[in-house]
Amino acid sequence: SVEGAPLSIKVLARRVPEWKIKERRVVHPVKNLYTRPWKRETEKGRYLFTPRCPTEKEMKEAELGDPETITLIPYGASKVRVTVFPLCE
Repeated sequence: SVEGAPLSIKVLARRVPEWKIKERRVVHPVKNLYTRPWKRETEKGRYLFTPRCPTEKEMKEAELGDPETITLIPYGASKVRVTVFPLCE
């Protein structure tokens, strides 16, 4: 839980409204990396992916939110996990 996190860091951040989770209904996972050619199967479902990081140009053109203080805690201490932060000036 957030309250039980062993440490936390407060930082200034801005929201990037255009940066949203990507959803796919079909994926083609590689099942065995040790056989060639790789056997690719189709799996249907609801798959969520982190979008690619915005480019520097996209960040300059984006309508960023106002700076706000957020609290970062270790990766395993919450249900929401953010693993990538785009850099903005």
